[in-house]
Amino acid sequence: MIKSISIILILAGVCLVEFSSAGFFSSQGKRGPCPGCQNEISKNDEMMRKSLQLVLSKQNAALRNIKVISATKQTVVGYKYRINFEADAPGGRKTCDTTFVVSAGVEPKLKSVDRFECN
Repeated sequence: MIKSISIILILAGVCLVEFSSAGFFSSQGKRGPCPGCQNEISKNDEMMRKSLQLVLSKQNAALRNIKVISATKQTVVGYKYRINFEADAPGGRKTCDTTFVVSAGVEPKLKSVDRFECN
C-alpha cells in the first residue's frame, strides 16, 4: 500500500514538473496557454501567414502588402485561425477579418473558411 502511494506521488511530481516546463503555469502560479482555447499568436507566425495566403487565394482576394494587426490560433481538428489584418486593395487600403480552419502539419491544407470580410 505504501509503495503504491509512493509511486502515485512520484508520478504526480513528474507530471507537475512536465506541465511547468511546458509553460502551462507561470512563475506566479497562473495558468499559461489554454489547450483548446483561442490563444494569441505572433503577427509573424510562419504557419499563420502560409495559411492566410491559402485563404486569400481561395477568396480570389486581390490584396497585397498584408499587415497583420492581431491573430489567434485554436487547436481543433487542425488549427482555427482568427486574423484581423490590413491590406492594399483596388480602391484603397482595407481592414479585413477572417476565420478559417487548416489541417495540422508542416504544409497546411485549407479545410474551411468561416468568415472573410474586408471594409
